[in-house]
Amino acid sequence: MISENVGNGSLSRWPLASIFGILAVLLNVAAIGCLGEFSAAYQPGQMDNWMEEMVAHPLGAAASAWLFEVGVLCLIPFALGVRRSLRGSRELAGVASSLIVAGALMNAAACL
Repeated sequence: MISENVGNGSLSRWPLASIFGILAVLLNVAAIGCLGEFSAAYQPGQMDNWMEEMVAHPLGAAASAWLFEVGVLCLIPFALGVRRSLRGSRELAGVASSLIVAGALMNAAACL
C-alpha cells in the first residue's frame, strides 16, 4: 500500500528537478519543430525518404538530434527529483525513477 507520505515531498521542494522536467519537454518540442521541412519524419515505412530529407536539410536534422538528445538527458535529474519527492513510498519511488532513467538512457543512446 502506498504510504500517506507520498506527495509530502512534492517536486515543489525540489525546484531544480522540476526545471529539468520542464526543460526536457521544451527541448523535445523544439526538436520536433526543427523537423518542419521533413514530411517523412517518424513515418513508418518512410525511412529512405527521411534519410534523403536529412541530407537535403542537414542543419535541421542536426539541430533536432541535439535538442532531443539534451532533452532526454534532462530526464535523468528529473527522475532523481521524482524519486526524492516520493520518499514516503520507497518501492514506488524506486520503480518510477528507475523506469524514467532507463527510458532516458535508452533514448539518449539511440540518438547518438
